[in-house]
Amino acid sequence: MKTRIAVLLLLLPAVWVSPAWAAFTVTRTATQVDWGGAGAITVNLPASVAVGDLIVAACNGDGLITSYAWASPWVELTDTDNAGHSASSAYLIATGGETTVLVTPTGSADQIVCHALRITAAGWHGTTPPEAAAQTNVASETPDGGASLNPTAWDTETTLWIIFLGREGATTVDTYPTDYTTNGADTACSPQTSCAFASSWREATAASEDPGTWNLSAATNASIAIVVAVRPTVATAAGGLVNSVPLKSLVGGGLVR
Repeated sequence: MKTRIAVLLLLLPAVWVSPAWAAFTVTRTATQVDWGGAGAITVNLPASVAVGDLIVAACNGDGLITSYAWASPWVELTDTDNAGHSASSAYLIATGGETTVLVTPTGSADQIVCHALRITAAGWHGTTPPEAAAQTNVASETPDGGASLNPTAWDTETTLWIIFLGREGATTVDTYPTDYTTNGADTACSPQTSCAFASSWREATAASEDPGTWNLSAATNASIAIVVAVRPTVATAAGGLVNSVPLKSLVGGGLVR
């Protein structure tokens, strides 16, 4: 009996289950607002928000807007002013059925554009909050994609990396940072095209991310880059024994007699 248990213990590394991260499902909406200079704006969320979904939203305003306040229970991630425009990001763990969020800008009447992303409950961790970093850029046709982000709450997992680029000026995105082209979207302010906001995302198994440069149609007056990291959920047992079956079950279940 003891000999057989010892042999089984020697074989355990061969049946050790590696982590398998569930794929993310992401949808996005864009909202263009001609803000009158007082009160909150309404930002539209993607359809069919369900219990446990993670919503990540961000807004970019033209030069007369300096900051934003997100309605509770939303949690602000970043709020950055770049002496010519401002951008902010926030998240919500949904209770189900949310369709909009109220955001109150500070400043004078101007244009705002926002993107909201829904990450379904099946793909993200469920309790670990997203982490974010923002970076300002001077006028450039190839602004930096954002400061390097290394989340403190997790390490090398197949993370969802989301990038935003808010600009002041009538520019469009020619190319997105490397590996972010597939999911890119760019929205101009309205009714004037004096600012714009772009976003994209990708999944990558990495402990940190430092997005490359964007390529714009012309040199923007200034820009703000935001990087957000969303932790994945584990699809199968991580670091366990054959679908997390304990050794006791293997012995008692007849594998070792």
